[in-house]
Amino acid sequence: QPDVELTKKKTKQLLKSDQEHLLDEDFQESSQKETLSELITFILDGRQVADYFSLLCFLPPEPSLEVALDNLSRLITEKTGRPCLWNYGPAYLHSTGQLFKGDAGRAKFIGLYYSEAENVPIPDLPESPAPAPSFNQLFKAQALGDLQALKEKRRNVMFIRLSKPPVKEIFRLCELIRA
Repeated sequence: QPDVELTKKKTKQLLKSDQEHLLDEDFQESSQKETLSELITFILDGRQVADYFSLLCFLPPEPSLEVALDNLSRLITEKTGRPCLWNYGPAYLHSTGQLFKGDAGRAKFIGLYYSEAENVPIPDLPESPAPAPSFNQLFKAQALGDLQALKEKRRNVMFIRLSKPPVKEIFRLCELIRA
């Protein structure tokens, strides 16, 4: 539980700072060739061996995306000989999120983030102010809060902001890893 609370604390700090432009700087843009090369190096680097990999998916759930994530996870397992799991954020924060921060650094984490262009406001309710101006900002702060918590725990982590619809980008990553 304390490591779940760490992410919540970081998320609340980000939302209070009201500096959304700072959030994007912590995510690497997936369309840059250097970032994709860094991802391949991150996954296959034998100097930093991982017992397992985890894809931390701050992505809008959809069936075709689940197929793409299953393929990416399977490819990482095939190329490294290590298991790779994935789950949607922020839901995983309350289950495997505790393991990720408390596992003594035995994993490599690949965070995947994508935000819809449509900004959906969160309404205030009587006696309950909205935690953020929009669901997009809340989602982004949760992803970044977990990234910061993992880094604070000295975990091997790389977060990527997908620049196109997630399914296409995930399949593109699969092609690169396969090659």
